[in-house]
Amino acid sequence: MGGDAFTLSEEAVAEMRGRAWHGNVRELRNAIERAQVVARAGVILPEHLPAPQSPLLTQAWASKEAGTLNLADATAQRAKELLNDPRSAGSVYQQLLREIEGPLLSSAMQHFDEECAPAARALGLHRTTLKKKLEEHELSQRRSGSP
Repeated sequence: MGGDAFTLSEEAVAEMRGRAWHGNVRELRNAIERAQVVARAGVILPEHLPAPQSPLLTQAWASKEAGTLNLADATAQRAKELLNDPRSAGSVYQQLLREIEGPLLSSAMQHFDEECAPAARALGLHRTTLKKKLEEHELSQRRSGSP
């Protein structure tokens, strides 16, 4: 993919094989390119890969593959699952928000080439709020100097 030579660790390969790549080759390529930037040199480890997709989005993609993409229905279904899970008691709202927010932030950062300022403007967030949310979701930024 150009640039420095990188090696995929066995663990990273196993992690990638265990995921559903709904965006097909493009999504996989973006994940590897991101991992190269995060790893900076040498070996790509699982922690260098983007976070796995949330169950909510996995369900939405499954409905898309069946012919319809309806995030509202997928969200309602995921909410039912969480509401029926005693381990989720008292945190259903936060869990659902977290499942949606992480992929949204990741997509915005990818769209704006890992630049916080334009991504924050597009999302309607202050740049420092976006940076805080990226840290909360453990989403790395491509450029170490970008706030």
